[in-house]
This record gives sequence, structure tokens and C-alpha cells, in this order.
Amino acid sequence: MNDRTTNRRMRGLGTMILGPTQEYTDYLYRQFATRRDIEVFKVLNEYPTLHHLVRLINSYEPEVVFLEIGKSDTAIRTARDVQAASQSTAVIGFGEDVTPEKRYEAAQAGVTDILRIPCTDEALKRAIGRALELERTRAHENVIAFLPAKAGSGATTTALNVAASLAHEWNKKVLILESDLHSGLLPVLLKLDPKQSIVDALELSDSLEDKIWEGLVTKAQGLDLLPTPWGKANSHFTPWEYHRLLAFASPRYDFVIVDLPEVVNDCTEAIVTRAARVHIVCTSENSSVFLARRRIHELEARMVRQDRVQVLLNRYQQGESLDEIELLIGRKLAGALPNDYGQVRAATAAGRVVDPACALGRAYRRFGAQLAGIDLLPEPDEKEALEGAPKRSPTDENPSLISTMLDRLRKTLDKVRGEDTVKPPVR
Repeated sequence: MNDRTTNRRMRGLGTMILGPTQEYTDYLYRQFATRRDIEVFKVLNEYPTLHHLVRLINSYEPEVVFLEIGKSDTAIRTARDVQAASQSTAVIGFGEDVTPEKRYEAAQAGVTDILRIPCTDEALKRAIGRALELERTRAHENVIAFLPAKAGSGATTTALNVAASLAHEWNKKVLILESDLHSGLLPVLLKLDPKQSIVDALELSDSLEDKIWEGLVTKAQGLDLLPTPWGKANSHFTPWEYHRLLAFASPRYDFVIVDLPEVVNDCTEAIVTRAARVHIVCTSENSSVFLARRRIHELEARMVRQDRVQVLLNRYQQGESLDEIELLIGRKLAGALPNDYGQVRAATAAGRVVDPACALGRAYRRFGAQLAGIDLLPEPDEKEALEGAPKRSPTDENPSLISTMLDRLRKTLDKVRGEDTVKPPVR
């Protein structure tokens, strides 16, 4: 196997294997051949010249280069050349007996890990995970994701109207990605019959260019949209298609708003780990509040930085205590959007966004301003809606269900601490 090239069309993680020892390169190629989530574009049994290497990287745009680390300094030079040619390409070394000195030199050249040949499948997975972790932690600062605590929490409506506020009120170029391939509602909310969808964009993620992109997006309400298709849902994607889609779209917009399904899977993990913010949208309903806390833990398990995760309360009604909800969730709310079913229903019936002049529309405007880094002075009614005044005391004559559960939580905590149950003071 002196020089093996595969079809450029890719679905999994794109890789190249470079090294003079054919026994090692053959071994790695066989390891990858049966895996659907990894594709090998090129196997080269030599260290390429800088000119040749740049041509290879420009042609194939691999996410990872597997590079044999031998006794000579050529491999170290090649690792540096890969980093110079593409900062987004990770380098993983491989070899049989790599000395500590050579490992140090390789690390200094940008090699994230060195696999000992032969290696286990688990060691290979760990090496790839570590190699991509640095890239994963560099967020696309303009990607904002909205995730429902439970189905029906209003995350899609919120994402759409916040995106519209950014576009209309703050003159931003905005793209909405609907990543729920099975239950997307954007076409329904805006009465659209899109010719192309996010599925088409994912299928073309390895060959996107501006001319193709213009034919993929649907334009409505001053926004670019990649909605869910009707009758063409496809769950057979890998995280790498989502990663490539974000990498292409992010530099072309001021904001990319992503509408996520309630449960993050391996594919949409590529979005939440790269988003600048992930907003969990919940209501004051008991089950929604507790599922919001579960979503926080699920995102943490997906290695999403917790300072990027925020909870947004939807359908807030005056009299509900934000303090209680925050205590149950375990963190401060990013905001509270007032309940206005009539305005949402009217907007859906007309196939448009919510009237920006109503209280809910103004709340979307304020939240959009917050995302855009614009400071606004609160209007009196907006301040009351967003801050939740007046607040109901847990000891009112008719306590809410959340208040009742809050009391139970306090009693449980007191019991664990070995203390007597203490009733909360009346405010």
C-alpha cells in the first residue's frame, strides 16, 4: 500500500494516514475499514514534502492526520507542517517504541497522542477524543442553541422569535438551523414549503460553497432557515456532518440559532459542545422544571461547559416565584418570557413571528439585545415581567405545586443533615 486514495465523499471523521512503515499503515487502515464513523481519504507510505502535504490537506481537508513517529526528525517536521497548513486538523502519532524524548518533541510539535501499534479499539477512541477535545472547547461564539426541557416547552417558538428580533431590531444576519429531524415545526409556524432542508445541507457538508449554500437556505421573515424536511427525515448522520455544517455557516452569519430536540444525541452533541450558549427552555410546570435540571446534567455528561448552559423560563405568569424555580433548578434564570398564548396563536395562524409591540415581543427584543451585547433600560412592565414581581411566598394559603415540592425538598435536606425541620419564614 504505497499510496491509497478513497472517494472524497465522506460521512464519518475524515482522516489521512502518513508513515513509511507499511505494516503500521496497513494495520491502521484495517482498523478503520470496518468503522462507519471514520473514513480514510489517503494512505501515504512516506513523509510528504511541505508542498505535497499542503496539497493533500487542501484537497481532502482531514479532521485528523495519523502520523508515524519514528527515530528521525522528519515526522516532527511533518507534524509542524500539518499544524501550519491547517490549524483545525488534529495530529495523532503512532509507532511501536517511541522514546520519552521523541514523545516530548512530538507534543511540542502539536501531536496530541501517540498510539502504540498494535492498539486496542478503546485506545484509538480515547486518542481521537483527546485530539478533538481542544477543537471542541473552542466555541463558535455566534452559535446559540435552544433546547426544550420537555416537549412542548416552546423552545422552537422562542428560537424563532429571538432570531427574528436579532434580525429586525438589531440588524443582524441570522441563520436558523432546525436540528430536530423528526419533529421540527418551523415550516408549520411560518407556513413554509421549503424545497431544501437541513438534511440536504448535512448530506453536502463536505462540499459546501457559497453558490450551493444559496440554493439550500430558505428565506423568510428576514431570516435564512434550514428547516426540517417533510417526509425526508434521516437519522443516519454522524457528528462530523454537523461539525462541518457549523464550520461552514458560522463565519457567514452574525448569529446561528439552533433549535435542538429535547434529548441531545451523539450527532447534536457536535452542536452543544461548540455553541457559545445553550439555553434550556422550560415552563413553571413542575415536570418541566425538574426536567430542566436533568437536561443540565445530561449536557454536563456530554462535556458541555457549564458556564455556557443557561435556563430560560417561558410562559411566565405574574405571581409565580422565580426564587423557587431557581432553587429547584440549582442556578439563576437567564430570563423569563411572559405567557401570551393569544399572541403566539395569532402569529402561527398568520405564519409570522410574534408582534414585536406586545409584551412578549418586547421580551424577545430584550433577550435578543442581551445576546447582541446591547444594554437596554427596562420599561416598567418589562421589568416586572422579567424580574417576576410580585413573588408568591411559599406559605401562602394556596401554595403552588412547586412551593409544595420545595417544602418537601427542604425537609429532606434537613433530615439528611440530622436537623429538625424548620419552616421557611413568611416574607
